[in-house]
Amino acid sequence: MSAARVGTLRAGIVLLAVTFAGIHSLVLSDRFAHLTGDGWVGRRLPSLTLTLADGRVRPVPQPGPPLVLLAWASWCEPCHAEIRRLLDLQYSKTVVFGVVLLNFGESADVVRTHAADFGPGHPAIALDPEREIANRLQIGRLPTTILVDTTGRVVYRAEGGDQSHVEEIERRVKLAYEAAAHGL
Repeated sequence: MSAARVGTLRAGIVLLAVTFAGIHSLVLSDRFAHLTGDGWVGRRLPSLTLTLADGRVRPVPQPGPPLVLLAWASWCEPCHAEIRRLLDLQYSKTVVFGVVLLNFGESADVVRTHAADFGPGHPAIALDPEREIANRLQIGRLPTTILVDTTGRVVYRAEGGDQSHVEEIERRVKLAYEAAAHGL
């Protein structure tokens, strides 16, 4: 076989390998898109059993008003700011939604100590000391805010604390109620 043919054959094999790798990567990224960030939006939240700081166990999602699941940690100042904004919205009663604060990897004692920071009648605080639920939901950055509508579907997910997240939650909670009222 001539050197030119060997070179052409090698180029063809390299092109085929690169093409296969690109297609394989696209298939895998689409297949696993639901496991990260925006890939959750539009999908049902998986059934979770949360252990709350007060010892109760709560299944999520469950029928009822929209629910905000917010991953936080005591050392995370943006988390505390996001929680305060979220609670201000909830207390304003312009929209009705539930809140569960999912603690990210801290002990029950640490969580209970910081629960007082959220005031009397604070939302349910779930423990995730081994980060099992956080891993299942692909939470890596704090705070992570997830809004689940009345049907159990994730309609919003955001990472990092920002006032615009709470504004978007208010807008989407209103949309969730409108959709439920119209049977959508």
